[in-house]
Amino acid sequence: MRKYNIVCPHRKPNKHKQIAKATKENSTLSNTLNRKFKQNIPRKVLLTDISYLSYEVSSNLKLELVTNTIKKLYRKKIKLAKNCFIHSDQGVHYTSPRFQNLLKQKGIKQSMSRRGNCWDNAPMESFLVI
Repeated sequence: MRKYNIVCPHRKPNKHKQIAKATKENSTLSNTLNRKFKQNIPRKVLLTDISYLSYEVSSNLKLELVTNTIKKLYRKKIKLAKNCFIHSDQGVHYTSPRFQNLLKQKGIKQSMSRRGNCWDNAPMESFLVI
């Protein structure tokens, strides 16, 4: 890099992420499902992720994006399997106390992909919009 005068830009640290780590407000959970996404029971395992698409579903990335999804399941009276799980990555939305408490209130167990393991997150990432 020195030979060709190549400079690698450094991203500034995310202040919100640093504060969350310092206060230990957000917490990750274990990968309980361990890639056993197919349970042969409808709505036993729910997968979730936030993706950036070319069209707009939400105008922001506030926490309500994920909490409203759970609330909408119940408003639409979608019957979930007993002891159902929701599996996600370790994103800030899914590690937030508000989201985790909402799942507990609704009786939904939570599982998270291991950090840096793309196979744990593959079913959510492979969603295709045509």
